[in-house]
Amino acid sequence: MLLAASLTVMSSATISPSLPMISKVFGNYENVLVLTKLVLTMPALFIVFSGMFIGALVNKFGRIKVLNVSLFLYATAGSSGYWADNLYTILVGRAFLGVAVGGITTVISTLSGDYFHGEERHQFSSTQGVFMALGGVVFVGLGGFLADINWRMPFAIYLFSLVVLLLSVRSLYEPKAETGEHHLKINKSKIPVRNIAGIFLVMMIGMLLFYLIPVQLPFLLNDLGYRSASLSGIAIAISTAGGAIGSFAYASLKKRLHYRQLFTIAFLFIAVGFIVIGASGSYALILAGLLVSGFGVGFFMPNGTLWLLEITPLAKRSVVMGLFTTTVYLGQFLSPLIVQPVVNAFSLTTSFQLFGALAVVLALLQFVIFKSEKRF
Repeated sequence: MLLAASLTVMSSATISPSLPMISKVFGNYENVLVLTKLVLTMPALFIVFSGMFIGALVNKFGRIKVLNVSLFLYATAGSSGYWADNLYTILVGRAFLGVAVGGITTVISTLSGDYFHGEERHQFSSTQGVFMALGGVVFVGLGGFLADINWRMPFAIYLFSLVVLLLSVRSLYEPKAETGEHHLKINKSKIPVRNIAGIFLVMMIGMLLFYLIPVQLPFLLNDLGYRSASLSGIAIAISTAGGAIGSFAYASLKKRLHYRQLFTIAFLFIAVGFIVIGASGSYALILAGLLVSGFGVGFFMPNGTLWLLEITPLAKRSVVMGLFTTTVYLGQFLSPLIVQPVVNAFSLTTSFQLFGALAVVLALLQFVIFKSEKRF
């Protein structure tokens, strides 16, 4: 489960260091810069679409079957960029990769609620966040070094999911349906739509901000004169390393703080990191800003997942987690579409500062909502 979770982060970011080279190789395509960034975000769009129905498929066919099919599709679709001969074929492969990631994310989130309870669930979710971030460190860093050899080589990394598939077949089991009186009461309870919608919105905005790093950072470094794909890969890996530290710290902080307080802290760290990145022309200071912002990002997935699992009726869990997957990746897909006009109007450095200021506003908003909820 932890290795499968790590695949969801590497799904897009692994090829991020290859983006500038892809834009050069396919430079004869109209709107090549937009198409190149879609190579990174196309999976997110199809995760959005697939997340709307994967929850229902999980209910019909079972968690493990959907997971194993998704892992196989991940390997075949993800590695398609290694042999594809045109940019549009690469985009089609990335679309199917998105469907696979949607299946993996939904099933792993659902199984974490099935297999674990109470404090054990908090600890697993925190560990899952660490694995997701470390997966980014390893796979994105490796992608950067491979991209310096050839821009196609990072696509071969997706074949790692075949190893995870073998482990899944050997180790995971379909959870039994809960029939106890307590669970029957939960099944009949109403879905707290307002609370769930609020969590979805916060997660979407958080992921929109997070995706400034893999989408925009390689181009920022190029503008500043750091044109090596390896340097881009290291920088993005530093960001995900910060995420690993944040996820590791999450379990202990959750014992003392409410979910909304943790979102407040997450936005504040993102704000500080982005402002440092935008204000600096130094590679070392950019790495520092990435570490800080990554720490805040490390709170998001475990915080959103655990809060939803806590308030969602058992019978609706797979459907809600499917919609949760949709929301998270909608934020990722929208990121370049929303950010690029800002970049065009100002610059990449100014854009990081502006979105850092937005993160400050979002942190204050979460704090104010928390205080008003406590009062009433």
